[in-house]
Amino acid sequence: MKLKFSFPLLLLLFPVALFSQNASYTFSINHFSLQYNNHVGNEWSCGVKLTVDGKDYRLSQYGTNSVTLSIKPSTNITITAYALESDTYPDYGSKSISLSGSDVLRKNNTEYQLNFTVREDKGRYAGNVAGWNCIIRIQKVTD
Repeated sequence: MKLKFSFPLLLLLFPVALFSQNASYTFSINHFSLQYNNHVGNEWSCGVKLTVDGKDYRLSQYGTNSVTLSIKPSTNITITAYALESDTYPDYGSKSISLSGSDVLRKNNTEYQLNFTVREDKGRYAGNVAGWNCIIRIQKVTD
């Protein structure tokens, strides 16, 4: 006798609790760099804002560059890489991605690449851009 199981039936046999375990993950800046700069600025403030269920965490290359958090399937995560030109009229650029806790829990280790530009708004170089690259690593913490 050959038994066939459909996915919904498997969920009844193996409760969703198997897929809903909390786990600790470390979010870190793996790489953050200015890729090109066409006369936009020379001094920058840059980093990553990690928002987890409404709570903000700031990561930077020169300070805290990682944070370890408990993630559950219902967790809402937004990762924003940003660069702010240090100038009288600062220019700003950013890129964000949104993830669910389920997205994170499906993988033990992953990286997300965020590429973005900062556009010069004023002066003789108005319209020029600087390009940034940020790679965020998310690693499951093993006991």
